[in-house]
Amino acid sequence: MNRFFNYGVLAIDVIQFDAEITTDAIAFRRAQLEVQLMGRGGTNLDPILAYLEEHRDYDGLIIYTDGYAPCPAPPQNRRTRILWLFVSEAHYPSCYPKLQHLGQGAYIKCSAREIKFMRSGFNWTNENIGLAIGGASLIVAIAALLIPDIRCSIPIFNRSCPKENCKLLFKQGQKIEYKYRRGDDKHIELGLVEELDAKTPGVVRGKVYLLKHPYPGDTDITKLLLPKDGTQYPPRFPNPVSFQISYKNDKWNFDYYYDVSGTTLESKGEGECINSRTARGLMKYPSNHSKHQTYNVIFQRIEE
Repeated sequence: MNRFFNYGVLAIDVIQFDAEITTDAIAFRRAQLEVQLMGRGGTNLDPILAYLEEHRDYDGLIIYTDGYAPCPAPPQNRRTRILWLFVSEAHYPSCYPKLQHLGQGAYIKCSAREIKFMRSGFNWTNENIGLAIGGASLIVAIAALLIPDIRCSIPIFNRSCPKENCKLLFKQGQKIEYKYRRGDDKHIELGLVEELDAKTPGVVRGKVYLLKHPYPGDTDITKLLLPKDGTQYPPRFPNPVSFQISYKNDKWNFDYYYDVSGTTLESKGEGECINSRTARGLMKYPSNHSKHQTYNVIFQRIEE
């Protein structure tokens, strides 16, 4: 589980179950020395798929198991892709055939450091991925957030993967949430990118009306903040922020950045598109109290 934090994963939700779910989802944002296991008993895969029906924000679920359990009923939620990750090569041929209609299959070869993916078609392009880890009678369900394509996120698999995260994120017509937070965690600005223009290769332009929102400065801005129910926050300023970004090999820079007063910032921001859904970076903003104030900047795609 800890290795996922080395590959751009910002948060992991841990859910444990055996014959039923035994714990609430536990969120981790850093590597853990140990995780207390709850349960033991006969394995039933239905509870985790039922959980998937109730929590459809995940784009994928990886179930790490020996496979010795009754085949679960197919979930109605077909948006969330499933990968069955078996504890050894021996378990793969005996257990995967009964589960292959529910998702892709893979197994761990020799050790957890060398995962052999059996299907060349394994290619997830979304980011919210669940990983279910289990033993003979216990499964730990882990939801790894903000991974765009798990195959291309892990170094041992991504040698042939093109660096096109910025291109995939800043697509014409894409709906993108923009936010930045001051380095002292006292202030957040939030808005929706409008008039997104990505017609020129490697260049994207847009405008953002910053909003009056309820979030305090220490809010986790790695998660989407605009309401999913369609509620609209009112504009904070009459004029928008305007920007132009240039990107290459998943590195991006502000070519220009006009704040709400129309003033061009002296120092431009820069960062990286960490996956096809999220770009992060730093921006130095002029301050009355110091020469510059550093802000953490995030562009994040909004799923329809």
